[in-house]
Amino acid sequence: GDLDLNEFNRSCPLLKPYAEKWLALPHKRKAATQDIYIRILKKHIYPVLGKHRIDKIKRRDIKALFDDLLIKGMAESNLQNIRSPLSHLFNRAITEEWITHSPLLGLTFSKKRNIDIQTVTEDQAITLLDEVSTYRDGIYYPHIATLLNTGLRIGELLGLQWNDFDFEGRSLVVERQVHRGVEGPTKTGKSREVDMPGHLCETLKALKHEKQKEALKMGRPFSKWAFSFDGRDPVTATPIRTALDACLGNAGLPHMRIHDLRHSYATIRLLKGHNIADTSYQMGHSSIQITIDTYCNWVPGRFKAEIDGLNLQPSATQPQPKTFDNHNSLSY
Repeated sequence: GDLDLNEFNRSCPLLKPYAEKWLALPHKRKAATQDIYIRILKKHIYPVLGKHRIDKIKRRDIKALFDDLLIKGMAESNLQNIRSPLSHLFNRAITEEWITHSPLLGLTFSKKRNIDIQTVTEDQAITLLDEVSTYRDGIYYPHIATLLNTGLRIGELLGLQWNDFDFEGRSLVVERQVHRGVEGPTKTGKSREVDMPGHLCETLKALKHEKQKEALKMGRPFSKWAFSFDGRDPVTATPIRTALDACLGNAGLPHMRIHDLRHSYATIRLLKGHNIADTSYQMGHSSIQITIDTYCNWVPGRFKAEIDGLNLQPSATQPQPKTFDNHNSLSY
């Protein structure tokens, strides 16, 4: 009894089955986050640490894993994504008294993102949309036009429902996103209102009318989803990506990802001198600093006119006034 042999003989679990049990437990993670954790564990962690006992994993083992990923070309900022599921696992192991501390302690990484942004200019965007309008009778024109004119994330586009649109006010509300067919909250967990240009508004009104006629013709209920592939469920990203690739090639434009349409929206707006705070809000960034860090290098020198507007004393002969006479004289 003094030796507590039950505790002494208890075998600490291996990382892989322990992680699989953790993933299967009820949780509040977004479906997209859950999918990312599963992919990270399968691709990067199980092959290296999956057969190690939780209590035998040391800091040097984690460091060796991260060093190998860096050698293979992974950006340091992406190591934080690898660290995240491991952190949850080790914290749970501490709670269950398998270990006393996390081997991740002391391992930090730069969170600065090195984003490889490929965008189109305003003229190129028009060329692309012209090509999209003729590709397969323009079936994907509303999808790509919406991405280019609103800066929505692809999951947010797939999650749009007809009740989200205010065609009179030329706006839409982003309430949700759809990832791999699963509906969930937006990336920030907040809804936002996004303005629509007049042409896009008319395009989507026409799309809704066509969808309504199609539902009547087929004798089925009108789908609540703005972009559906079978008249019922939201469309997936795959056919939109295929259409984008084909149209970029036909138009002689460089290859880009769907997400680069969002980057194009931002850079086009900023190059036109639009307010960066409004651009940040419309894109759903959690802070304006993200917008500044990501896009300000794309508009060098574009704001000099605004700085010139601070020349409030053009006839001054001194860099700054020596005194202010306002009831009291203040010397510098």
